[in-house]
Amino acid sequence: TGEINLFNTHALIQAQAPEYIHNSQVFLILQPLIEQLLFSCGTPESINDYLQENLINWKTQPTKGYFAGNMINVLRQLKIDLTGYDFSDLTVWQANLQGLNLHRVNFTNCDLSQSIFTETLGNILSAAFSSQGDKFATGDNGNTIRIWDRHTGKLLAICNGHDNWIRCIAFSPDGQTIVSGAGDFQVRLWDANTGECQQTFLGHQDEIYTVAFNPIPPTPRISGGLRGDSLIKGIIASGSGDKTIKIWDVATGECLHTLTGHKHWVRSVAFSPDGTLLASGSGDRTINYGT
Repeated sequence: TGEINLFNTHALIQAQAPEYIHNSQVFLILQPLIEQLLFSCGTPESINDYLQENLINWKTQPTKGYFAGNMINVLRQLKIDLTGYDFSDLTVWQANLQGLNLHRVNFTNCDLSQSIFTETLGNILSAAFSSQGDKFATGDNGNTIRIWDRHTGKLLAICNGHDNWIRCIAFSPDGQTIVSGAGDFQVRLWDANTGECQQTFLGHQDEIYTVAFNPIPPTPRISGGLRGDSLIKGIIASGSGDKTIKIWDVATGECLHTLTGHKHWVRSVAFSPDGTLLASGSGDRTINYGT
């Protein structure tokens, strides 16, 4: 018990330290500890089982600490695959996640302060900040969207539901909602606080490459143009490999308009600041815009 408590109260390495310091800590602290664990447990697999058991027990404790981060660093050194591990609701401090395969690793509600990772959540294909700057979202080739706290690096929510790569994401003007487009031909709407899917927009016949929210705040219903017969705040545009742009009603999931001017994949769409114009760019080397 005392050894496990020390495992939680002291970081074995400083993940963000300069490389020469990090390497020294691995050589002088981490590797000798692993040798002791191998002497006690016998095999890397037994060490893994031992740490997993203690991880489950530690989840019931209110004390924050370095246990999860130290565990990751030990398993990294042992070359143990972390696929499917559950670190949710824990402090994952001083973890070196660089180069690790984190497929299906659960970091929901984790505090990742002072941990480092690069392209460890799958290849990141899209990213977006909320307009308030308090959180950002990433989409990857693991079909997953993750929402992060910008200040602490804490994972706030995970959005699962797409069946192919997440090609594009965008926040609503108030930062409470995220729209995503993927290789499964779907546009989806998510709660930016919980990760819950609120709406699925169906109709495109190819991958979705770009999405955008209309930036206008709530106003009375009007008719005509891009706004259709819906609240202005409730409009999304999406561009696809099927060469079309679709305008969607957020509340109902209805496609209000399908724009067909391009002759190749639609790679980019953007609303004007006043929400009255939509510009688009395509693989046909043209830019279109209109109301």
